[in-house]
Amino acid sequence: MLLVREAPRHRVQLRNRESVRQMDGIILPPSPIFYHRPASIEQMADQCLARALALPQIEYSLAPRWASV
Repeated sequence: MLLVREAPRHRVQLRNRESVRQMDGIILPPSPIFYHRPASIEQMADQCLARALALPQIEYSLAPRWASV
């Protein structure tokens, strides 16, 4: 799994991302989300990390998980 910024994108970065995808890697932009109304930068970082940990199904207690409706 690769967490990368959205921008700036340059040729080397795009080639590296393509290499990761060819190896079946996951590219996840660590974009903050605001629907859970974070009160601090730490809460936003925890939410990004929790999303990354949820993909390979690693247990965490950083942020609440989505509930099925």
